[in-house]
Amino acid sequence: MRKGFYLLCDLGVSIHGHRISSSPQHLEHHLHKIGATVRSVYLSEAKRITPQTKFDNNAARFGIWLEESRRDEKYAQRIADAIMATHTFLSQSIAFDYSSEVPWTLWIPQKCLRNNYFLKLSDIERLHDPDWFNKPRLGRYFTGDPNTFNNKLWNLLPAAMKEDIFEALHFLQASLREFCFSACDLPELIRDRKRQPFSRVEFVRAEIAAHNSYKAIEAIIGDPSTDDRKLQTKLRDVGMDPNELVGFRVVRGNLRGKEPLWRHIRFLNHLRDKKVAHGRTNEDRRITYNQILDFQSCARFVIWKAMDNALGTKNIQIQ
Repeated sequence: MRKGFYLLCDLGVSIHGHRISSSPQHLEHHLHKIGATVRSVYLSEAKRITPQTKFDNNAARFGIWLEESRRDEKYAQRIADAIMATHTFLSQSIAFDYSSEVPWTLWIPQKCLRNNYFLKLSDIERLHDPDWFNKPRLGRYFTGDPNTFNNKLWNLLPAAMKEDIFEALHFLQASLREFCFSACDLPELIRDRKRQPFSRVEFVRAEIAAHNSYKAIEAIIGDPSTDDRKLQTKLRDVGMDPNELVGFRVVRGNLRGKEPLWRHIRFLNHLRDKKVAHGRTNEDRRITYNQILDFQSCARFVIWKAMDNALGTKNIQIQ
């Protein structure tokens, strides 16, 4: 069997500054729970790679080695999808300004890796259709400090590969593609809870964002029972405290206060049914920015809890 690895494309690794070095800190994570290793690979346009070739941090990318260096396109793509979705989850934003925002992988024979780290662009062009392959597609850059951010990502990745969490992460990612709020947006949302999208296009995007966030919650807990006791029991069954307080604190009377998780999910369930689940309704279906934020925040909370349960940890990042 020919051994090799997968070059992770449309993703990259952030480095402290853009510098060239003879011995940078290489990223390497052995993810035994998912049967893979992820480590740094450096692209090079040099004609020859020698022991003196320096590492260009701008050319740093990720390589995915499956166990026994086997070839499995579907599984490699699942890992790439999980990395992208986990990155979006951690950053609470869509990382790249590209219409597709879809990670992809290229199979690279092991013999193409020079000096254990370098991969020549000419080798990739020789291996893959040049009409489909192009240099700009070979990786974008993560945001955040690589010494902390990437560690969080790799630690969470085994949980992200679990079916229910994998689906939930991608529903939330789809929601964030439609509407993504930054920290500087929050004060205005807090001040004006009635502010709504101003155009029909914005309204439709708002509905999609809210609906997908709720689907993320459903991916973890299933379709919530209309019986309050059964809903609370279901939350306990998936390792959550139904009475844990979630939601926004009341600020000058403008936001819903914190309330038990089961009741907050019931509120969002009602909001989803009345405003975003159907093409026509007798209800006022106009949704506010604040309500979109509420959907997304609850989805993030439920996913964090599910990840903690999957990993057997208590994650201090839940807010």
